[in-house]
Amino acid sequence: MPDCPHLNLASNLYVPTFSDLRSLVSSHFVIQDAYVDVYGVPVFIISVEPLEQKFRQLLSELSKFNLVAAVRRNDDRLAIRMIPKPVVKPARIKINIGLFVLTVATIAVTGYEIWSYNRLWKEILSPNANAFVQAAIFAACMIGIIGFHEFGHKIACRLHGLDATLPYFIPGPPPSLGGLGTFGAVISLRGLPANKNQLFDIGIAGPFLGFLATIFVFVLSIAMGATVSEAQAEIFQKMGLISFVSWPSSPLLLILLSDLIGTLGIMSVPSGQMLILSQVEFAAEIGALITFLNILPIWQLDGGHISRAVFGANGHRIATIVGIAVLFVSGYGFFAVFLLLWMLANRQVLKGVEPLDDVSPLTLTRKLLFLAVLGILVLCFATPFTTRL
Repeated sequence: MPDCPHLNLASNLYVPTFSDLRSLVSSHFVIQDAYVDVYGVPVFIISVEPLEQKFRQLLSELSKFNLVAAVRRNDDRLAIRMIPKPVVKPARIKINIGLFVLTVATIAVTGYEIWSYNRLWKEILSPNANAFVQAAIFAACMIGIIGFHEFGHKIACRLHGLDATLPYFIPGPPPSLGGLGTFGAVISLRGLPANKNQLFDIGIAGPFLGFLATIFVFVLSIAMGATVSEAQAEIFQKMGLISFVSWPSSPLLLILLSDLIGTLGIMSVPSGQMLILSQVEFAAEIGALITFLNILPIWQLDGGHISRAVFGANGHRIATIVGIAVLFVSGYGFFAVFLLLWMLANRQVLKGVEPLDDVSPLTLTRKLLFLAVLGILVLCFATPFTTRL
């Protein structure tokens, strides 16, 4: 850090001196020691005190100088380190749009194949239906679930003043090639969350909205369903055209919703009749799967962000190992291997996203919301179902 202030000609920003930074920190905290470490990073040792609001104010003031700070516990004291903000690459909106269009296409192909494979609907229940329309309905439901999930992340980022990219939708192979048409979508943070509360909110917002969208799509599949007599249903079952599923071959969420809707009389089925759900129900199953996989407490998945905020660095590493083990045991070994390879490629095995303020505790409300996360995890779990297409 220079001894005297100057103007950075490249960025046109005033670069503060070490003394300037010390004065800035001392306006918020009691400084016990201050120095520049061997890497040239200014370090300020402060007394332990509640610091969440003060530290956020400090971050706001540092941003004017294109600087960012991190605070960590240092024995019985706290250490604030300051570094330049990482250089953020410009947005590549054309890539976002291109991947979105391609994903819509692969999901539409998936919907078309699902309709074509479903002899019951295609040949008996709705022989005059347009296959392309059915594919479009399926695609709209899937894009809606994934889109709401990513929109949840964007809302959380916007509320906390964090910058994030637009969603990168990930196309996938259709069922004929062993896929589901998509691998979901991701957004990338263009800065670190200020504290554990922000990290928790960003992690939970996506799965929560995706969860609600999945519920809506499942209710839609019920509304689009067809009723047949119990005798016809028995014949269809013997022909292998329908099957009666239960947990864990189908998510507990969808089973409980079916029971709840029937109990409340929202969708009444005449006595002696049975309701057969449309192919849109499979979109709800995929939505539940996406929610389940994302909310597992693994690495830098949404559930990983949540567990990092709740349990800290050590607890997050343990949770990641447990989450990977759950994937292997429950039949999602391919996804577990994919994650392990991704973690190795990023050279951040078992390391989650670290908030700038890793000292301030998570609020009690968010700790209680973690119980809801566990509930969603259980409700959305199902064994692999690609063989039931």
